[in-house]
Amino acid sequence: MRETLDRQEDLVAVPALRRDRPEPHTVVTAAAHAHTHGTPTDWTALHGQATTVDLPTYAFQHEHLWLTPPPTTTDPADLGLTTTAHPLLGAALTLAHDNTTVYTGTLSLTTHPWLAHHTVFDTPILPGTAYLDLALHAADHTGHTTIDELLLHTPL
Repeated sequence: MRETLDRQEDLVAVPALRRDRPEPHTVVTAAAHAHTHGTPTDWTALHGQATTVDLPTYAFQHEHLWLTPPPTTTDPADLGLTTTAHPLLGAALTLAHDNTTVYTGTLSLTTHPWLAHHTVFDTPILPGTAYLDLALHAADHTGHTTIDELLLHTPL
């Protein structure tokens, strides 16, 4: 085998049977390996009349081409919300059915780069003092002076 490979530049050795590996998987892997090296392969013998899609035989370029959305500068009042004058709480909405106030805002490393300095296992986490600041601001915004209970179920 080595002598044959040494004489030809465009040959490739493809193992069709491997110890401790299922034969169907090994044979299909060998056929795919041979196909990626230019060997004509009759895939209908394996897949029957199933529809196939031509894919390139070279390795895919691992490049993400996601579009970056432009930053939104929508005025909360245009959406029926009230502004809160807080850097993390962008807007507030009072629900009509029970007079509950819901706060919303955008929190990301882009809008708040300081979050990158507070990590747990390399994951940015909102500091506990920021939660307290959010709660105090929300209480003040709704006319309350105390917070009786603050439960944090999931970190941001």
